[in-house]
Amino acid sequence: MTVKRLKGLGLLAALWVPVCAGPACADEKIQKLDPQADAALAALFGTASAPVEKYKRVSTTVKSPALSQKLLGPRTVYTIDEQARAYALSVLAMVNVERVKAGCAALNLDEGLMQAAQRQSLSMAQQDYFYHHTADGVKLKNRVDEAGYMYTLLGENIGAGQKAPAEIVDGWMNSSGHRANILNCAYEDMGLGFVYQADDRPIDGQALPYKYYWTQVFGRHIKIAGR
Repeated sequence: MTVKRLKGLGLLAALWVPVCAGPACADEKIQKLDPQADAALAALFGTASAPVEKYKRVSTTVKSPALSQKLLGPRTVYTIDEQARAYALSVLAMVNVERVKAGCAALNLDEGLMQAAQRQSLSMAQQDYFYHHTADGVKLKNRVDEAGYMYTLLGENIGAGQKAPAEIVDGWMNSSGHRANILNCAYEDMGLGFVYQADDRPIDGQALPYKYYWTQVFGRHIKIAGR
């Protein structure tokens, strides 16, 4: 996998490499079923392998009141302060304007994806890196799984150095890969993580620290009755 980085601000890409003007950014897509949900559904249907065709479509509803509870476990809850939530609502509004223009449905803000996104922004800010996964291998799907969001499709954009919602959305919309994530009509939900690290330090040869860390997570969830 190739990584391109621009000087000054960060826009980084995984799976393919779009380049954003100015800041650094990155995008990632996962198009596979949640393995936890796969195992639970296999047990539900009493088969070695769950009948994928019965729940792979967005409109499918799995009628199992206890299924979501069965998948729940202890979780770390990441603090999302007032500013981060306000930024999330602002980014959501701007993204939905662009989606409607493209003929896509508006996204909903999902608390599970908010947790997955905030965790990544906090990790990048505290551990001085700019990528989709940590040095010890925690990836997007791991964060989403642990947040309890059961998905059929995931995507992620990250950014660093942009000071405000309008700036980060402009950067993502002017990069083909990030724009493709934003305008993917298959997504239904979004979460946004934002962290400002005042005492941040330069990383990867950058002259100045990024200080501002953004993560945008997209998802399409499995429909479960009663959840």
